[in-house]
Amino acid sequence: MGGWLKRRGWETLAFFWGLAEAVLFFIAAEVPVTLMALRDPVRALRVGLLAVLGAVIGALALYVWGAQDAFGSMTLLSALPGLSPEIISAAEEALQRDGLAAIPAGVLSAATGKAHAILAHDLGIGVVAFIAVFAAIRLVRMLLAGCVAFCLGALLGNFLSRRIVILLWALAWAGIYARVFFLH
Repeated sequence: MGGWLKRRGWETLAFFWGLAEAVLFFIAAEVPVTLMALRDPVRALRVGLLAVLGAVIGALALYVWGAQDAFGSMTLLSALPGLSPEIISAAEEALQRDGLAAIPAGVLSAATGKAHAILAHDLGIGVVAFIAVFAAIRLVRMLLAGCVAFCLGALLGNFLSRRIVILLWALAWAGIYARVFFLH
């Protein structure tokens, strides 16, 4: 077991991170995937696919929870960092106005993606359609993040040490989350 976990630790981490992010966690699964993309782009693809699988399972769980207890699930959701009542209301308005077409923007923004998953059932969006669109957009988001990390890492690696590239990666993610949580 220990050998398997050591060999598959990144994959395991990515799956559970994707699952957690889809449900309650607020740091994107792209964080570990982009770090892996700096080191091994082929493995990053596998890691990213497992993160997407975890996210799809998490979104399905939120969808079902929202269908069973919309008030309770939305109450818990509104307590998460980065999920203000305004964001949740905007997500609901977008779903009411645009239906399934609102899902891509919600998935690209992890915060409203959670709200969309909980609200979709009550707004008449079927589970299969919701999960299909969610999975497709989540896959695009993961592939894009991994490709950007790999390309920038390869480019910067020609001029900077590996440690500096990883430091820049960490600073980039810190900047993204500083903006999300403190400058919104």
